[in-house]
Amino acid sequence: MERLHEIAQAQQRPLVLAAVLFEGYELLDMYGPLEMFAALNNKDVGRSPVCVDIVTIGRAGTRANGGFSPRLEPDLEPGSAALDRLKPDIVLIPGGPGWKPFLEDKPYVEWLLRTMDEAKLVMSVCTGAGILATLGLLDGYSATTNKWAYNGMKASFPKVDWKAQARWTCVTDAPERAIFTSSGVSAGTDMAIWVIARVFSRAAADRVIEYAEYVPVSKDGSEDPFVSNIDAGDFFNNVPISPAAAQRAEPLRVGLVLYDNFELYDAFGPLEMFAAANRTSKDGAVYSLVCIAEKAEVKSWGGIRFKADHVGLDVALKDKVDLLLMPGGVGTIREMYNPVMLKFVAGMCASVPRTMTVCSGSAILARAGVLDGLDVTTNKIQFDILSRSSSKVTWKRSARWVNADNGRFLTSSGVTAGTDLALAVIEEDCGKALADATAQRVEYTRNSDANDDPFAGLAAQSTMKTFSSSIKKAGLDVLLPSLFWLGLGDYFDAAIIARL
Repeated sequence: MERLHEIAQAQQRPLVLAAVLFEGYELLDMYGPLEMFAALNNKDVGRSPVCVDIVTIGRAGTRANGGFSPRLEPDLEPGSAALDRLKPDIVLIPGGPGWKPFLEDKPYVEWLLRTMDEAKLVMSVCTGAGILATLGLLDGYSATTNKWAYNGMKASFPKVDWKAQARWTCVTDAPERAIFTSSGVSAGTDMAIWVIARVFSRAAADRVIEYAEYVPVSKDGSEDPFVSNIDAGDFFNNVPISPAAAQRAEPLRVGLVLYDNFELYDAFGPLEMFAAANRTSKDGAVYSLVCIAEKAEVKSWGGIRFKADHVGLDVALKDKVDLLLMPGGVGTIREMYNPVMLKFVAGMCASVPRTMTVCSGSAILARAGVLDGLDVTTNKIQFDILSRSSSKVTWKRSARWVNADNGRFLTSSGVTAGTDLALAVIEEDCGKALADATAQRVEYTRNSDANDDPFAGLAAQSTMKTFSSSIKKAGLDVLLPSLFWLGLGDYFDAAIIARL
């Protein structure tokens, strides 16, 4: 990792991260770590023009575990000449039930083996360690994996020194290569933060933590509070749900709205919880998903591309959605002045039983006028800026999330706060037992107190510089946010906004 640190400090080029995706990967295994690495590309976080260049590898149309995700539009596909030319510094491998079928994709696996020989850092999350173990990369070394899968992994790969207590492990198997393995799902996010501290700096890692409003479970990887999952048996497939939930004829329909430069964890943290709740419930799926976007392809902050299930912001979808989910992100500014989005939001919120926002997503609803007279919250680093989106709502600085209008509108603070809100939604829909078991299953430490946001103090800090650099990175004219900060956004030429 010393060579990676040298490259990062010299700032001569971005580090190249290859994200290995396959059908049935676990959502947060991949997008938790990618959220942290992508945050570095905000100049005020990484302190460099571009710190990490994320390249997604996979088959077109790939979906996550249970299909609970938008379809991936990869940057490079296995077997392509362009992929053979790729020389990544970092390789990130998720887990999920698709890890075993992935090993049957010969061209993909052969590329991965060649690439890992030259990479300086290989990271696996959850059962992604099974891929490394199958390929012999972990023989004789320490490793860990999803704790619920631990016993099976240990029996299948006896040459590996499996560590039950570890949140993550790190070994150096070559002069210039390190291999990291993490425990289940959200453990990969903790691991990514630690890697950032080693490769970039501790200060950069701390800025990432604030940016994502994420509380790491482990500081050094040596202690995993979810080690008891090893003895869970079949518990995580048989958790009872509330009687009301059990009587529903169909799963509750989640409508995820995507737009360019949405924040990864804003969307996929909640989706991971809804998908995991489906697998944990003894009564089968309790949620279904439709991904909605104005255009066929959308790109997240960090550059990951996805295909929508439903193209076009059509208010007629109001009859097909029970919970509208609006993530935030740098793209919020554009959508706040997008008349098509605002009309869609107003129409949907008038009929959909519940609307949930994460991070700056609440500012879009505020601009649409649907939150007038209500208590709401938003991202804390950008709080002073985003709260100017409407003077007709009451912005709550200290809240992790806010339940308003008898549950019709649910707004959360920044990035990972949406995951806590999603678990609160699961508790309301299906009971506390399922919500707690879902968090335990994905090895996520839940914050159950809506009024306790550990990042509330960030709202008092200067926010204009951070937001401005994000807007520039997204390719938006700096004039728009400048006018917005002054409260003059309503007077900005709509034709100019449309061209941004």
